[in-house]
Amino acid sequence: MPEGCFHLVVRAWVKNDKDEILLSKRHPNKPFGGYWENTGGSAIQGENSIQAVLREVSEEIGLQLDSEEGKLILQQTKNVSHQDIWLFRSNVAIEELSFQEDEVVDAMWVNKDKYDEMQNKGLIVPTISMFSAW
Repeated sequence: MPEGCFHLVVRAWVKNDKDEILLSKRHPNKPFGGYWENTGGSAIQGENSIQAVLREVSEEIGLQLDSEEGKLILQQTKNVSHQDIWLFRSNVAIEELSFQEDEVVDAMWVNKDKYDEMQNKGLIVPTISMFSAW
């Protein structure tokens, strides 16, 4: 990658009115298959951060979020990767989500105690553990 260029990675924390966050379960054939994570991925050419995160959430779990409701809560650059972490609000029911067949197999809302328990049991993708929405 040319000097001064970065790979843009985006992640979305989605929080509901019960102070729970939405986690999705990775497809077993993916790296970290079967682990839980917040939704995210890489920007494609021509996308800015908000466009990328909205597309990733829509593609992977079928949730339509409003760009005006998103709040950029963290930016981190390491080597050639730049990561933007977004926070959104939604009260979507799990049954209303539609999962991208080769990406996601399940989703659930969890409170902070459940998230911490899952993290301690090694059920959360390790790379997202530093980005707590609380």
